[in-house]
Amino acid sequence: MAELRLTLLGEFGLSTSARCAILNKKAQALLAFLAMPPGRAHRREKLASMLWGDRSEESARQNLRQCLTAIRRACPTGEALPVVTEGDSLRLNTTHVTVDVSEFEEALREPDPVGLGRVFTLYRGELLEGLSLPAGSFEEWLIGERRRLTALAIRALTQLLEHQERSGRHEDAMQTALRLLTIDPLQEAVHRALMRLHHETGNTAQALRQFGICEKILRRELNVEPEAATRELRRDILRSRSQPGSVQEQREARPIEVRPAQTGTSGRGSGQQNRTAAEADQSVEGIVSRGGPGEPMSHAPSNGPPLPNAIEILRELDAPLVPSDRPSVAVIPFHSYSDDPRHAAIADAICEDITTTLSGLSRLMVIACSSSLCYKGKTVDARTAGRELGVAHVLEGSVRILGSRVRISAQLVDTSSGAYVWADRYDRETEDAFRVPDEITQEIVTALEVKLTHGEQIRAWRRDAVSPEAYQHFVRGREAYLTFSRSAMGRAREELEHAISINANFATAHVLLGFTHAEDARFQWGSSREEALSKARAAARKGLALNAGCGAAHSLLAYVAMQDRRFDDAIGEGGRAVAIGPSDAEAYHVLAMARIYNGDFAEGIRLERRSLRLNLLALENHL
Repeated sequence: MAELRLTLLGEFGLSTSARCAILNKKAQALLAFLAMPPGRAHRREKLASMLWGDRSEESARQNLRQCLTAIRRACPTGEALPVVTEGDSLRLNTTHVTVDVSEFEEALREPDPVGLGRVFTLYRGELLEGLSLPAGSFEEWLIGERRRLTALAIRALTQLLEHQERSGRHEDAMQTALRLLTIDPLQEAVHRALMRLHHETGNTAQALRQFGICEKILRRELNVEPEAATRELRRDILRSRSQPGSVQEQREARPIEVRPAQTGTSGRGSGQQNRTAAEADQSVEGIVSRGGPGEPMSHAPSNGPPLPNAIEILRELDAPLVPSDRPSVAVIPFHSYSDDPRHAAIADAICEDITTTLSGLSRLMVIACSSSLCYKGKTVDARTAGRELGVAHVLEGSVRILGSRVRISAQLVDTSSGAYVWADRYDRETEDAFRVPDEITQEIVTALEVKLTHGEQIRAWRRDAVSPEAYQHFVRGREAYLTFSRSAMGRAREELEHAISINANFATAHVLLGFTHAEDARFQWGSSREEALSKARAAARKGLALNAGCGAAHSLLAYVAMQDRRFDDAIGEGGRAVAIGPSDAEAYHVLAMARIYNGDFAEGIRLERRSLRLNLLALENHL
């Protein structure tokens, strides 16, 4: 039978995967009351009096029967009904009905970033928004529940806002602040938070405008002036605006926190320390003003400036960008909420599997399980663990099992600041709980790869691979490609061809194989440059035939066109790659190369800046 979804936060909704039921107000009210809490039985007499208190007892019971009939008719024939009859009592069918209020209250019990994020998603508005039933005692119950749930939402979203501010997630924090003000526009502390966020992101005018909004609302609703703290914040913003160097300039001058994340189809070189965004811009502008990428692909227009060797440019950079060490992580034993040793075994298995799988990624340094086992059963601060283990990130989490339902929460923590870099929660229904670790491990490892190595493209690659074995060969092939030598290209091709033999429809593997041929042509590593370019073109077309939305294939065609000195074609293909992947740093980089080779240095600089904003770690790749 199809599951029924009862939505009570915001406008009422009762739906299955196939349709939404349309019910009158009394039916909506009846289902809401039975759902809070779900499963509790209520006598018909009580329900009739609550909803039809202005009618006689017999008339009220007759209306209740008609209401139940309307609910049954609104549900698909043969499907589960939302209300179960037990003698003279009624209750919600908890076997086949899920309720958003229950999920909301469950999320409140786990006030971590994942739980608070679920509160943000689930709280769509006040309980039964727009519904009013003056007759009977239902209205009193509804008002009380609305106040209770609204207060809980405000408290949870305030915690989420504070966490997002501390973590520097300005855009997310702004959205949370706006949601809080939608719930209650009189929250002056939230107005101040929004002012700070606008100011810190360089939007001073909007910060001051927010003060005006706050002032107007307080005067209209309460006839009072903003608090002293709010007025003082406004003065601070005005003073900073009048001082030399705008907030935006100050922000640009601050070092950007560099997290270990690589994107795109290339990624070579290493460095020793962070570089500011302004310095990165200056480096790009200096490089482009002297020319584009280095020999042997020196196909600049005859009237353009000479193109220097990339190695010479690298030597001129005074501050390398990327830390020399690989991204480092330790997996702390997950906490089990049960005394059952079988449940603790699942938690241990998950940690061991994650550690083993992560250890297979050559771009990560993973601390052995034996080193982190000392924290098992203990409450440990991530910053302390990071200092003791010498790692930049710690993965921590918990396992909770109720019957066959398994919930696993995991958080990746930056050990220097204690801020969450990533967090997620996994809920599974399974008859065999011991099969869960393999499934969960793959999802968590994918998420960590996204954050710590190759960026968001990992998700697309893994979906494209279909077969886990094919994906592992792809990863090894890409690692060899990034080593960037003649012999490494040969190893990369072997791994990628193996991946394709397992899954011939693996579009990304075809494209990366094409890039290895393009590098052979560029650096004259093969016997025939034309043959290598022909293989690269064929690989790109194969990738597009398998996946018309494969942006990397267009980047490969642009790369090949540049080597043929067809710069207009390269710009066209590069533009298509950017349109498909507007957050793909490598797509912007390839398009920037095409612009530079075509003599359009100003646009090349702009595109390289955009690429570096998306992946500041890859400055040396852009040479």
